[in-house]
Amino acid sequence: MKAVNLGKSGKAATAPEATGIGFTGILGKAISSYLQGNPLRPVQAEAFCVQRIQNERRHALICAPTNGGKSLVGQVLAVQAALKGKRAAFLTPLRAIAEEQKEQIKSLVSHLPPKKRPKVRLTTGDYRITDEFLDDEAPPEEILVATYERFDAMTRREDAAEWLKSFSC
Repeated sequence: MKAVNLGKSGKAATAPEATGIGFTGILGKAISSYLQGNPLRPVQAEAFCVQRIQNERRHALICAPTNGGKSLVGQVLAVQAALKGKRAAFLTPLRAIAEEQKEQIKSLVSHLPPKKRPKVRLTTGDYRITDEFLDDEAPPEEILVATYERFDAMTRREDAAEWLKSFSC
């Protein structure tokens, strides 16, 4: 495993690599618009501009302090997967965080052209997807925000294997 020093929490990236976001096309425009001129944080610049994880389809573990920028990295990768017509799961430990992340992802996708916006759905112990049937065909361009426990419960169903294949992130 490779360790990368990403500086202090909340501090803007100053490396030359941080001047670009590492994305092109509609997703690049959406991220730039979403950031509203703010620079990438060090973890974001390292992930997108140096490591270019958006071009890899391998597992990644991102460790950074609170307010370090981890969430945006995961959100962008989830949107990228959904734009490719697959499902993405964004998992959080608490319901309140799940609601917050859902709103942030919805804000990010609102910068995409209307016909390209993925559907963002929330499912926790309190909020269940209305038509939550695992045997349904995966809707294209969907991001599912869930708590760990809720997602775990959904994967334990007998019919979950095919449903899980519809996820790419």
